[in-house]
Amino acid sequence: MKATAEILALGQILALCRGHDEVLNDVLYDLSRRRLDTQALEHPGKEDRRLLDQFA
Repeated sequence: MKATAEILALGQILALCRGHDEVLNDVLYDLSRRRLDTQALEHPGKEDRRLLDQFA
């Protein structure tokens, strides 16, 4: 079966989505291990800002 341009493009998109999925799962895991209360969200540290930015 010959791969068409559309099939190749879909394969690249799928790989990109899988990469985003992996990163989001890592971020959700990291966030679940942190205490993010009102105080932490009003004055987030560097790591919390990084995680929240990645999640957003």
